[in-house]
Amino acid sequence: MRYKWLIILILATLLGACSSTKWVVLDEPEVDQSDYKLLRTDYLLQRTSTVTTDAPVLVYSAKTANTYEYAKRLRTDRYIQRYRPRWGYVLLGTLTAGLITYSAHSELFIESPSTAEQNALTITAAAVMGVSLLNMKPLGEPRPTGESRLLRKVGTTNITDTLSAVPATPSADIRLRYNDQLLLDWSERTFVDDKLYVNFVEELNPNLLNGDDGDAIITVDTRYINQVYTERLPLASIFDRFIEVISSVTPLRNTAENFNGNILTDLAQGSQLKLLEAGERWHKVQYGLTEAYISVTDVRLSWRPSQFASQLSIITVPNIPFGNVDIERNIPELGRFRAQASAFLLTNQNYTGRYEERTYAQRDARLMEEYMTNTLGVNPSKVSRANNISSNRQLVLAFNQLVSKLDANTTQLLVFLSGYTEFDDGEWNLVAAGDSIRSDSKLSLKNLFEGIAQLPVDEIIVFADLDMANTVRVDDNTAQEELAGIITNRKTQSAVIFASNLDQRSYLYSVPNGEQKRHSVFTYFLAESFKQGKTDLEAIIEHLERNVTFTSRRLFDLPQDINAFGNTTIQLVD
Repeated sequence: MRYKWLIILILATLLGACSSTKWVVLDEPEVDQSDYKLLRTDYLLQRTSTVTTDAPVLVYSAKTANTYEYAKRLRTDRYIQRYRPRWGYVLLGTLTAGLITYSAHSELFIESPSTAEQNALTITAAAVMGVSLLNMKPLGEPRPTGESRLLRKVGTTNITDTLSAVPATPSADIRLRYNDQLLLDWSERTFVDDKLYVNFVEELNPNLLNGDDGDAIITVDTRYINQVYTERLPLASIFDRFIEVISSVTPLRNTAENFNGNILTDLAQGSQLKLLEAGERWHKVQYGLTEAYISVTDVRLSWRPSQFASQLSIITVPNIPFGNVDIERNIPELGRFRAQASAFLLTNQNYTGRYEERTYAQRDARLMEEYMTNTLGVNPSKVSRANNISSNRQLVLAFNQLVSKLDANTTQLLVFLSGYTEFDDGEWNLVAAGDSIRSDSKLSLKNLFEGIAQLPVDEIIVFADLDMANTVRVDDNTAQEELAGIITNRKTQSAVIFASNLDQRSYLYSVPNGEQKRHSVFTYFLAESFKQGKTDLEAIIEHLERNVTFTSRRLFDLPQDINAFGNTTIQLVD
């Protein structure tokens, strides 16, 4: 049994590893939460809301900021480390301890060892075995026990704690700026339930905001306890943009293109839609569940709260086919064509850029063609048409087409013109169709009139439904008279009738929620005079003077006075 202790020690070693604990000092000092003193208390506001178009409210909560001084101390953490024996050392130690123990109880090295010598050798064997067992290898990473101790103080640190609080004063002052413009000077607002609310629907007047400025910024300054808090918010995060139709009628299209086949409906003046995306030529808008496009020249943009979408005024003008308006039905017929008559119709309808679309220009031209061929007896084969002329080359081609249809029997030419005109520095130009901002084309009316005046016909009558878009202030109509004189001075049997004075507009016979004749006022009553059997120019002019001026003032409270130059005694039909 003398080796019993050695056998037990070896078995214990072989059974596995052992664990031990140790305390480790951290590199960074620890804040002692129990050792502190209050340095100061500050009162402040903290923004607690996200401003959106659905909730355009800026909310501040009253807070207190307490600043404390805390002690910083060294910190030690306790860890558990598992170890396993280093089997090489254990084996070597076991062999060595066994050899020493054997020597202690035999005469291998010492003859008849005394008890003291045996005890010394036994203790040495135990020491060797113990050293081999203590030389163990760490097993895995140390595991924290969660125990820690704070040691000596090594410094201090300041920590600020922000908490909800009752406002230090019952109110605060706010100031609102729109870009660099002051909208509201310092004005007092009261706390409600320890919160300060800035409701932009109540604070901002949308009519003071420029709808064309999509990058506008609203700056909110809030003054509380001698401190000013500033928030810069995009206006687009507060309000939505909407369009309002400013032209009499404008087409709403399903694509950003200008042709008759993509028109969803016509919108009357005053119609409103939500803007989805602003563009240079077309705005994308929301029409019900549909995305649609509308010309930028026919609308103005405005900022409104998002709930304004539920109050939109949408005034649609049904797209009624030609023949359903009173003036388009029951057109009187002469029953024969006059060999001496010819006609030329030039209409520019499709505009973008500076000018709104001339919505019913092509419908006007078709109406005039119907009356010229049926009532005034012009043979359809001698009618020349030109639509949406955008360059002088196209204008020359259209004029050449007119010339090609004249023959030796032609003595009378009826001309109908529709579109925008510009009068600048004594020059008359028909505005080219298309993008009136980007287009460099100037269609000279003077050259066109000179070309018409040189045609080999005896009688020329021009009906000029020209919209003086760049209205100018003049005391008389000398400029119109000079333009008309290019024809009337050369042909004694000629006349030119303008739809309005130089400083007036040629209006559409279209009123929101009212009369919808789908023609210009001038063209409607010109056709009406033909329908009533008036074929002498004097009677036609009298009918226009009486009805055009009256209707314009009745519908729009604005003047539109026709001007006639030349021989007004001409009979259109003998």
